[in-house]
Amino acid sequence: MKRLVTVLLFAAVAVGTFAGYEPEKWNLEAREKFAAHRYGVFIVWGLYANYAQGEWYLHSGKLDRDAYERMVDGFYPSKYDAREWARIVRRSGAKYITITARHHDGFALWPSKVDDYNIKSTPFKRDILGELAEACRAEGVELSLYYSLLDWHRADYTPGRSWLRSDVWRAKQKPDYASYKRYMMGQITELLDNYHPINIWFDGEWDHLDKDRGGTFDWEFDDIFDLIHSRKALVANNNHRAPRPKEDIQLFERDLPGEGTMFSKNQPLLDDRPAEQCDVIQYGVWGYKIGQNKFRPPEECVALIARAASKGANLLLNIGPDGSGQIPAKAVEVFEGIGKWFEKNGDSIYGTKAGGVSLGGRVVSTRKDDTLFIHFIDPDVKEFTFLLDGKKTTVKCARAKGDTFDVVVRFPLGGKTPSQYVEPGAHDMWKVVGETCRNPGNARSAIDGNKESLWHSHPEPLDKNNPLPPPQSFTVDCGAVREMRGFKYTPRPENCSVGVVDKCEFWVSLDGKAWTKAGEGSFPDVLESRKTREVTFANPVKARYFRFVATHALPVNDRLAVAEVDLM
Repeated sequence: MKRLVTVLLFAAVAVGTFAGYEPEKWNLEAREKFAAHRYGVFIVWGLYANYAQGEWYLHSGKLDRDAYERMVDGFYPSKYDAREWARIVRRSGAKYITITARHHDGFALWPSKVDDYNIKSTPFKRDILGELAEACRAEGVELSLYYSLLDWHRADYTPGRSWLRSDVWRAKQKPDYASYKRYMMGQITELLDNYHPINIWFDGEWDHLDKDRGGTFDWEFDDIFDLIHSRKALVANNNHRAPRPKEDIQLFERDLPGEGTMFSKNQPLLDDRPAEQCDVIQYGVWGYKIGQNKFRPPEECVALIARAASKGANLLLNIGPDGSGQIPAKAVEVFEGIGKWFEKNGDSIYGTKAGGVSLGGRVVSTRKDDTLFIHFIDPDVKEFTFLLDGKKTTVKCARAKGDTFDVVVRFPLGGKTPSQYVEPGAHDMWKVVGETCRNPGNARSAIDGNKESLWHSHPEPLDKNNPLPPPQSFTVDCGAVREMRGFKYTPRPENCSVGVVDKCEFWVSLDGKAWTKAGEGSFPDVLESRKTREVTFANPVKARYFRFVATHALPVNDRLAVAEVDLM
């Protein structure tokens, strides 16, 4: 433990000296404690839960603010039980809760004295955060508080990117950042002094590009961060950018840290502070949506946690309770499944660091002291090879029939050093060498072993006036000649309803110049089932390059996406 603190201190001092900031001892120790948790639960809940259309409903529903805010008179979560929430979280194996104390709509879940748009103005009146803080202490779970930097409620907020759709909103604004900042500082002080969170989790900076990022707006973050540090709490900021020196935790929204496949394309993974990936238990849902009933199975959630831990990062897994204050029953089942896995395998996650060896996203590793934990996530993988002090070492996976969970093999290192072994032609050698889409580098998302990251044919941001209909393709160099018996294709996830590829071709080449079509696939039921499809070639072929060509999509669309393509 002392050794890790020393390493963190050295790294942080190096950054701090360069930037004129040096973290204090308590800060470094708090960072280390936070990193050791590795798994927390994110609760997105507020006034919007009554509308049952997600946390952005005031914006996405194009509502009049006055009409939306009249829901204050009807917000009465009669089944809210903070102790039950904390108990569900603890039993799932999670070590902390992050809850949206105030989201973009500006409604506060505590009786704030700074602004009367809060829980005290509702018929419910009870202090949501106070009860949750007490429940967390009773259950041995730590509390983190989300706070939105942007605000769709207050007249003194300066309209930003999220306001572009509403001229009516803008007309009512009287921007005064000095006034708005005083309000924020007052509320953040209440949160720190009344509920003693381990960190304040900011969101919404992206509404304005800050001056230190080349923009024209100044959030004056030094004052805000110094206030938080004065109460010995940590700072996290979901800005999709490299963290500033005073930001203690680097956040990655739905991105495996360092991978940059969704929101964090230009966000590096630094080694001088903890990292946290936030992700969803329901596909594409943060706040409660009554029509969205598809949940990740427990084994998929466990895989998210293991992959994050293998990067030396925490996983913050989100759920949105309904307007009554209940966590959806299906989510409770999922959390119970995760908890059962943690009862047997928690030692492979808690307090670990990155293991340093992997097989794409199918096998990953974590490490603690002299033990390497090898996580066999993909049920099809039976063994894993890596180097141990330069010597090729193979570990086999004994998986019970029908078990689809991450199977952990504990490998004693005996003082030796593990390093990556790359089998000629294996995934780790693969490189995208061509793609027809206008989003360069995006095709790597189709060969990364992660079914949630997608290859998009269209550019970002989406240009509706310049579509890219099928056929579209990408080309991969496997790094060595290998035998190809067929290919696997995984369609985009079920929460995506358009541009689902139902017909494709697979071409191969020895030299990247002369190409032969090795097989093709047609999947008429792709909209009903997004399962992985396998296409076996008439005859195995030896090739170094392959090209996946999406030739048709359902419904017929001017853009498409693919989750994964693999070889057999």
